[in-house]
Amino acid sequence: FGICLNCNRDHHEKLIKLFKKIRSLLSSYNDSYNIVPNFGIYEIEENSMAIDKIYDYATLAANTCKGNYVYNYAFYSSKLTLD
Repeated sequence: FGICLNCNRDHHEKLIKLFKKIRSLLSSYNDSYNIVPNFGIYEIEENSMAIDKIYDYATLAANTCKGNYVYNYAFYSSKLTLD
């Protein structure tokens, strides 16, 4: 699923705290398995960009942290490309 939030670079720490809180809540849900969500963040630079492209960029960022149990969030960078 995806979440769209209005935030800027000043909110990065709050955003990361939110991700940690979500991860904590999910891990306390069931002791027999561990749910580790991945979060991808794309900072919107122009308001006219299509929402599907914004979501694709956020998904690309999220995919870079799959399987990483230390960092489960990533920010989109122009180094990531759509295939």
